[in-house]
Amino acid sequence: MTNQPPPTIFLTVIRSMVARNLLQNDFFRILRERFRIVILTPAANDVVFCRAFAHPNVSFKHFRDASHTRADIIFLGLHKYLLWSKFISLKLRYGIRALTKPEDLSAVRYWLFALIFIPLSRLPFLRDWLRWVDLYFGQKQKVREFRALIKAERPCLIVSTSISSNVEGALLKAARREGIKTVGMPKSWDNLSRAGFRAKADTLVVWSQFMADQAITFQRYRPKQVKIIGIPQFDGYRNPEFIWSRERFGCEFGLDPAKRVILFTSEGKSVPEDADIALLLADFIARGELANASLLIRPHFSYPQDEEKFVALSGRPEVVVDRLNNPASGFKDYGDFSVAALERFTNSLAHATVVVNVCSTITLDAVAFDKPVINVAFEPRINVPAQPQPLAMSYESDYYLEIVQTGGTRLVKSREELLAALRQYLDNDKLEAAGRACLRERFLGPLDGAAGRRFATLVSKLAESTPR
Repeated sequence: MTNQPPPTIFLTVIRSMVARNLLQNDFFRILRERFRIVILTPAANDVVFCRAFAHPNVSFKHFRDASHTRADIIFLGLHKYLLWSKFISLKLRYGIRALTKPEDLSAVRYWLFALIFIPLSRLPFLRDWLRWVDLYFGQKQKVREFRALIKAERPCLIVSTSISSNVEGALLKAARREGIKTVGMPKSWDNLSRAGFRAKADTLVVWSQFMADQAITFQRYRPKQVKIIGIPQFDGYRNPEFIWSRERFGCEFGLDPAKRVILFTSEGKSVPEDADIALLLADFIARGELANASLLIRPHFSYPQDEEKFVALSGRPEVVVDRLNNPASGFKDYGDFSVAALERFTNSLAHATVVVNVCSTITLDAVAFDKPVINVAFEPRINVPAQPQPLAMSYESDYYLEIVQTGGTRLVKSREELLAALRQYLDNDKLEAAGRACLRERFLGPLDGAAGRRFATLVSKLAESTPR
């Protein structure tokens, strides 16, 4: 009598950061021992990616988004504007840091959309109706392709890890048409108020209570459908073996281990002012306005050549630009998903005294280590000219506004406020610890190093409860 093969699970990985966040911890390690895993990914032919995650129970299928049809554009617009969050209003009216040209923004268009969609957004059942119409009339070709794949591979469960994406919406529709259970997960904490998702999963996995509340409010999930697990990519933050000694940290980055570290993290192409902010920080140190301090700059590695923004700082005393990034070629976001890259970033945070950024998700990473965070909300205007949207506007979205309101970060609106905040935190990094604790509880979920294991346990239970 032969042993029955393990049941099959589809797992989507459409970005390198999803690979880093979910394939490098207990989530993937547990599931691949219990199930046959088919990873649906644009990197299915990428040798680096496939070698990194090869296993006897793992196979790879090519999976990528297609260009939008006219019908897709209409559906996507309706899903977005029927939600009408603060973010959507700001995006439509001001471009909100997408570097939209002023001539591309129309006040007439904004007020027309506002008059139509603000009243309609107060009828949330319309979002459910639109999803039903989209299920049967949207993305027909993609849905047919995925239904054929499902019939060929016969998965017992589909796990969508970037549920807001267009292609994963089509996959979820195909799963529903074929009667396959689904688990969805937003790629990041800020996805839930940006647009209505084209399809819903049977179970939605989120990091925190903040995300759970937004899933219920904006995406029309019932509370019992939403499961809070924590942040899988933060599991390593609770592993003492992952943290280097201070001496090794200094050696790896070329920094004096005796000096306090200001970590500045770039936001990529949407914030060209990053270059001026970093220059301002470097000048504070060079002029002796900040004593016994050094500056570590981390480019946004999801944007190619983002490190070039900081070329003027190359060779400056007490300033280091982290340039180490080895991305696989199969993903659009150009990130390095290796354990080594995750370990390097982890230690950047662990050994920093204070973290500075512009409206960045890295704020959450920093408070996981209880590091003070300074959010810059002004334009230095040293070399970078004023942009159409002020930096301060970035903090008015649904998701970041609530972070600021916790008191877990310091919003600075001038050079003088930035320098004063740096001096205070370098002297006492325990300031505003209560606010950071509040932020952690609301936005991070359980921070115990077991989020990946919790996610794997949930997926296993759902997969094993499905009749074969």
